[in-house]
Amino acid sequence: MTPDDTFTLALSFTLRPDIEGGKTVDQGGLTNHGIRQDLYDAWCQSNKKPRLSVMSLTDDEIAEYYKAAYWTAPHINLLAVTNPATACALFDAGVNAGDGAEIKVLQRVLGVQNDGVLGSGTCAAASKKPDLALALEFNDGRREHYHDVVAAKPAYKNDLAGWLNRVSKMDSFLKANFA
Repeated sequence: MTPDDTFTLALSFTLRPDIEGGKTVDQGGLTNHGIRQDLYDAWCQSNKKPRLSVMSLTDDEIAEYYKAAYWTAPHINLLAVTNPATACALFDAGVNAGDGAEIKVLQRVLGVQNDGVLGSGTCAAASKKPDLALALEFNDGRREHYHDVVAAKPAYKNDLAGWLNRVSKMDSFLKANFA
């Protein structure tokens, strides 16, 4: 499986109606398939692209944004070469959390320098682990991270069940596609 194939697979999970499906106006403002208008506007400006309403994005525009902002920019495409299951889980965690914490979670799981950068050291350590087992262990780290977020910011406690449910769905997705 190529990194591009892995991205397509990861995106298919993230865009499921029960994950990031649909158009909403939530606390982050206008949102379509998990893409917030303010973040999309900033990405368009930095990439010299016309600003569009997230509500009118085509499937191709959604895929382009997610690939650039959440796959290539954080270097998940490099991890996908040796660890496609872990790359899928890491991509979804990045989309869900949006704060870069997902790479630190992976680094804690791997026991490598926790600098938040998905570089050669992190990728090399990941490549030495059985991929599906690492992806599931990473998802356990996601669960712990979400509990830590709620402990630090109790205002998010109503989101916890949804976050944990999403991780459980990712576990099932990984087992179905990589076992």
